[in-house]
Amino acid sequence: MLIREISCARQPREAIAQAKAAPAAALHNYAVYAFDTQCRISLWGDGAEADQAATETSQLLTRLHATLNRHDEASELARFNRAPANTPFACGDLLWKAFAVAREAYRHTDGTFDVTIGPLMAFWKQAAAHPEQEPDADALADARRRVGLDKLVFDDEAHTITKTVEGMSVDFGGLAKGLALDMTLPLVKRPGISRIFLDFGGNLYLDNPAELPNAGEVLIRDPRSGNHLNGKMLVKLANANRRFIATSANSERPLLDNDGHFIGHIMDPRTGKPAQTMIQVTAIASCGAYSDIFSTAVFVDGEPLAERLVHDLPDTGFVLLPADAGSPLSIGRADLVPANPR
Repeated sequence: MLIREISCARQPREAIAQAKAAPAAALHNYAVYAFDTQCRISLWGDGAEADQAATETSQLLTRLHATLNRHDEASELARFNRAPANTPFACGDLLWKAFAVAREAYRHTDGTFDVTIGPLMAFWKQAAAHPEQEPDADALADARRRVGLDKLVFDDEAHTITKTVEGMSVDFGGLAKGLALDMTLPLVKRPGISRIFLDFGGNLYLDNPAELPNAGEVLIRDPRSGNHLNGKMLVKLANANRRFIATSANSERPLLDNDGHFIGHIMDPRTGKPAQTMIQVTAIASCGAYSDIFSTAVFVDGEPLAERLVHDLPDTGFVLLPADAGSPLSIGRADLVPANPR
């Protein structure tokens, strides 16, 4: 459901856009609930154009969420996950598009980003429910056996996908919001709209007039500072304008965080265990899917993958906060300046 807001005081969870003096055009704020989060749309310009853009965006997000929501038994993804092995599954356009992005991500990251982690997520959620017990090594090995995008067979003409191992399960949580940003952008970039800010649960895109002071600045929150609304800023990203920004951190939505037990939600498909190399990774890219995917993949693999991605995709940049470092590391096109929070 699309909600038209009078004002928008809430700051993004993982990164906070600098709210500077706006152009003369009127600001129109909207919110849509999708992907288990608030997707916020801020458009400056003609009210009728903004309303139409927001309506079309709401319809798109609703369709995409209904397709990729693995928790909804009626969704197309849930039906794919229930489908038996060795039986081709015919994909609709949105599901096929998501899988196409996932295949590209798998190649770019050498398998570090893998949407077939569903069995690992299920295993570690079960482990989180019984923190007093040691995780069952045999059960973990069985879950790992059912993970791997290379275990899916794609028919590019028929748009079918066939599982080669029984019990495989897909989770698009690491790319859905970034993909949604990519699909939303053509809907909101239209005559009469002079400025855009999209925040899909911390996945960001901003398009400000170049002459606007601090047009491309985004503040990245320090996950070690507690409350995400009042926490300290880690660093300021100075070149975010007309680029996509996504942040991955285990401080957000861990599977378990109590009584000295912690299980993060970001899985390493190569080991079958929650990734622990990083505290937080912010990715800056030329498309939303890449920013979403690469923040997760680099969280898993660390600096070596970030360096390779920057080499392969020169418009990409990263802000890394390694687990063993006190200050952030910038790689590629991530221009940093000190943050000066009030």
